[in-house]
Amino acid sequence: MKQRIKHLFLNNKFLNSCYTLFHHNKIHSGILLRSSAVLKNNKIFQIKNCKKNSVLIGFNSHIQNTIIVFHGNDNQITIGDNVSLINATIKIFDDKNIIRIGNNTKMSNAISIYSLEGHSIIIGTDCLFGEKIEIRNSDSHSIINSKGIRLNPANDVVIGNHVWVGRGCLILKGTNIGNNCVVGANSILTKNYNEGSLLVGSPAKCSNQNINWDINRI
Repeated sequence: MKQRIKHLFLNNKFLNSCYTLFHHNKIHSGILLRSSAVLKNNKIFQIKNCKKNSVLIGFNSHIQNTIIVFHGNDNQITIGDNVSLINATIKIFDDKNIIRIGNNTKMSNAISIYSLEGHSIIIGTDCLFGEKIEIRNSDSHSIINSKGIRLNPANDVVIGNHVWVGRGCLILKGTNIGNNCVVGANSILTKNYNEGSLLVGSPAKCSNQNINWDINRI
């Protein structure tokens, strides 16, 4: 999708495996950018011989000091409208992975997202993430039993709408967080969590139900 709409690009580098600087202000090498997104000091790498990878950034989003690395083919990253993504690292390994970040979601300060083995990480709308959070849908390496059967396959991660995740959380493969949840700092999440839950601990457990949250202090 090529659209002749003005973009604001400041000191971005879109790089292939040879570290060649791509032309500024152009859709290039499968990287799709649309609308008036503010992009500052970002780097997008594609490892040698990888192809058909794409990044689609929505209207009025602010992406800054973020690194995106593709180690595979046919991978898709979609960032919605009015998203803030600051000081993030996104790495994709293998083929046909999907990462989606919904509209009005805010992420800042050392967020790391890893998608592998053709699985997905889906983050809903109106979410808020603290600093030093890691999200991954694979353990990256295999744990096998005595018969050589793998015990830890990758699995999708789904984070619902209007979820607040506190500082230092680790969100692992197979996690599904319902809408309107709050996750306490330094929690580790590994399973399904009902909508409107207050989640705390390692591993995270529900300490309160039927809750919601407001970004304003009321």
